Amino acid sequence: MAQRAEAGARRWFVVGRVLGIVACLLSMAGGTMFGILFWGSSSIRGAFVRIVGEGFRHPSLNPLAIWQPYRQFPGVNSINILVLGVDYDYNNKNQVLKTHGRSDTILLAHIDFAKRRITAMTLPRDTAMEIPGRRGIYKANAAHQFGGPDLTAQMLRDSFGVETDYWATLNFKGFEQLIDAIGGVDITVKKRMKYDDNWGHLHIDLYPGFQHMTGYQAMGFVRMRHNDSDLMRAERQHEFIEAVRNRLKQPTVFFDLAEAVEKLAGNVKRSPNLSEDRLFAIANFARGLPKENVIIKTVPTRPASRAFLAADPDATEELVNELFFDGNPAAATISVPSFSRAAASGGGRARRSKRGSDQGDTGSDALDAPADDTQVGDPAPDPGSDPSPSPTPADPGTSPPPAAPTDPPPSANPPPPASGTS
Repeated sequence: MAQRAEAGARRWFVVGRVLGIVACLLSMAGGTMFGILFWGSSSIRGAFVRIVGEGFRHPSLNPLAIWQPYRQFPGVNSINILVLGVDYDYNNKNQVLKTHGRSDTILLAHIDFAKRRITAMTLPRDTAMEIPGRRGIYKANAAHQFGGPDLTAQMLRDSFGVETDYWATLNFKGFEQLIDAIGGVDITVKKRMKYDDNWGHLHIDLYPGFQHMTGYQAMGFVRMRHNDSDLMRAERQHEFIEAVRNRLKQPTVFFDLAEAVEKLAGNVKRSPNLSEDRLFAIANFARGLPKENVIIKTVPTRPASRAFLAADPDATEELVNELFFDGNPAAATISVPSFSRAAASGGGRARRSKRGSDQGDTGSDALDAPADDTQVGDPAPDPGSDPSPSPTPADPGTSPPPAAPTDPPPSANPPPPASGTS
């Protein structure tokens, strides 16, 4: 009996030592990982110091209280933020040019902290728009090429009557790195997606079905519009945003975001008033909302020509009032080019870029340049007003006027309106 008890004690002693060693190893590994994150990332180090400080001062508060809207936006019930996905310009040697680049994605979001909801509007990049300080009609994404996010925000204010409080831009490299940093996203692909654009550095090869995507795969998912419309692409972008939001609901993934933002310093740009803590507060707020409180819709447009989409003024006014002014029917002031004006300007003046010359405008921006509006009575564009050194979009006035548009007159056979929601 005594021998059995002694043997049992020895077994428990051995088990205890093993568990103790394992616990020490885990503690060492955890401490090492924490040390790597703490000393290797100023964002995480700063966040940790602030969170610990908050804990000592206010022990009963949520550890992430520092990233709550009431702390970062005191006394503010709602904000508008412009988010732009930006591409690169390349020269004929396939080198990236130091230009603003065009905005591949344009999303203006109204974040209502008081009502705990986000309502956002995406503007298809081919929508015919007037750009402040320039004559004629341009594609919406050319505003960023000419004057960056500030000019894009001014264009949206003049066209839709919505002020931008903050802005953030993310280029393609940053997009990939950000999604990889949070461990990828889960998305259901609805159809086969296959497309190769060597000059645009875009290769898409996705099959239908539910799948886990890397940053590069997700970029192809949101960018592709070959055999698609801008509206179909906007729908995929909405699905992607929801997938990212779901991913960030995991606390450990949310902290990965802090480390990622630091690494993306050269690929993510923010308006001067949008601090890193404010950015995290917005992300923290968004990840905690139920799906039905996040509404994203697209500006209602219809094809006006081979180059342009035309926004429907009445439907757009209703949409803007719904998303940004709580449905107030008299709040929004819409000023967009008419369908007939966009149709008459459809030929464009763009010189095709190298990557678009062999394929047409199927995924790379072959015609994201100013259109010649002299056909509808406007003065000719000023050839000396373009500050951009990029060869695309082409400087107005450097090419002879285009031939008369081949599209049928709008009154003869107008295309059916496209839905503005997704």
